[in-house]
Amino acid sequence: MRPNMPMPAARAHNSRRAPLASICTVLCLLSIGGVARAADSDAPPGAPSYWLPSAPWVQSRWLPYREADLERIMRISRSDLSRWLTDHRGLTDLARRRGLRVSTVINELMAPWAHRVPRAQLRVLYIHAEKTFTQDHLAVHMFFHTMHLQGVNALLPEVLKIDYRQMAALRAQGRSWYEIAAREGVHAVQVRSRFVAMLKASARRGVVEQQTLPDQEAASLSFQLSNLPIWLSFAPPVRLATRFATAVEGLALECHLLSGG
Repeated sequence: MRPNMPMPAARAHNSRRAPLASICTVLCLLSIGGVARAADSDAPPGAPSYWLPSAPWVQSRWLPYREADLERIMRISRSDLSRWLTDHRGLTDLARRRGLRVSTVINELMAPWAHRVPRAQLRVLYIHAEKTFTQDHLAVHMFFHTMHLQGVNALLPEVLKIDYRQMAALRAQGRSWYEIAAREGVHAVQVRSRFVAMLKASARRGVVEQQTLPDQEAASLSFQLSNLPIWLSFAPPVRLATRFATAVEGLALECHLLSGG
């Protein structure tokens, strides 16, 4: 049972929209003007639809339990989970569909942490787990925004040797990260090696800080590394990429929703 912290009441979800993620790579473009209000109840008033907490566990995608355990308990595959999760349909809805109590599911997910972390840290991890059930856009991010990471945002200008607005302009022309790097005289091998090092360092930090389980982070890192060349070589279609012209620092420019079958 969660230590001295009752489960919050699950919020109702009345609106529905078509799933975004599929087996293929899907481009999710973020723009400033004309965006919908944030879907998640934790978002501050007036926040845009893509709002996420600035907490390191969110920005580094340190899931506080094993995704494999969630899929087993919920009786769902990763590809089906990618179709289920949207900004307005989340894990609480899925648990209800399966006839499961959210509190029971979370307790089972968090069982591997028993006797591994201090009680105070366990309480923090329970809060993180609960957020993945009550904040639907956050859940989509945690499971499927594979390269939408604070570390990626920080590394891009350092590796590419240009600022965010220049990146946005070049992405608006439909250029891949590899193409942008080549334009600036940076070899593809160097680009990839820098991002591999960043991803590995982020994974180590999540485990050392007891934010995620070692085997979960190993699985997440493996998936990130296998999809890194796809992300670096992906050139956004010009008909969509023009929206990058409004991107600014801190928005990640775009995220690839990569779901594995």
